[in-house]
Amino acid sequence: MPPAMKKLVHRSGAKRAAKSARASRAASRASLDLVLDMEEPLNQATWFVRVLEQTGDGDQETDAVAFVATEARLRLEAVHDLWNKLLDSAKAL
Repeated sequence: MPPAMKKLVHRSGAKRAAKSARASRAASRASLDLVLDMEEPLNQATWFVRVLEQTGDGDQETDAVAFVATEARLRLEAVHDLWNKLLDSAKAL
């Protein structure tokens, strides 16, 4: 391969690598933004469920609501744990 051709191939590869790195950083930033946008609705849902947990007062109907709310809270806590892992991984990118 002639020297001029080698330089052309090398520059082309460097440009592709730089473009790929920029695209990767932009995708990482978009992922982090999405994760951060999820925080408020997730926290609000958890708060509403915790309020519903307090409705049980010995009455069969309100105890059923409190039971379902407790089950929902446990699942929301699992989602929150996953959210924290996702946030950590998005920050690491």
